[in-house]
Amino acid sequence: MKVPSISTGELKRVLTYWDVAALAVGIIIGSGIFAVPPSIARSLDSFGSMISVWVLGGVLALCGALCYAELSAMFPRAGGAFVFLKETYGPAVSFVYGWSALLITYPASIAAIAMVFASYFSRLVPMSAGAQVILAAVLCLVFAREHTRHQSGRRRAAHAHNRQGGGSGTPSDRRLPSGAG
Repeated sequence: MKVPSISTGELKRVLTYWDVAALAVGIIIGSGIFAVPPSIARSLDSFGSMISVWVLGGVLALCGALCYAELSAMFPRAGGAFVFLKETYGPAVSFVYGWSALLITYPASIAAIAMVFASYFSRLVPMSAGAQVILAAVLCLVFAREHTRHQSGRRRAAHAHNRQGGGSGTPSDRRLPSGAG
């Protein structure tokens, strides 16, 4: 069986609507929903202002999602933001984006999610701050192993993602490239 090239944008569409919905929910909600609202509530003086900030954030997120949807319709090729940046600003910008996503953005996102998990887990099982960091590091290694293990097939990766929380903000949300569905 011939594997299509990513550069031609001919990846086979194997994800179901459930897989894509679970992935979208996991990316949108993530673990930030558990960590961010308390700090926002402490910073604001009233419930109304907190709700206003929440609604404003939702509107901005919706605008971003609609822009991404429009770009996806304009450039229906595999690669997501990489393709959008390449078509708009050229290959140098997309090259820098790809490497920064690989080396900085995605690993930092996974580490942040692991730290939030370790923080909440420490409320269930008391542990020191050092133990939380060790737990987060172990989680990062486990998710990295899972990521490499499931890269052999998007269908298997989607099953693993759904099994690990169905889009509940686990680092497996970062397994599939944007626009792979």
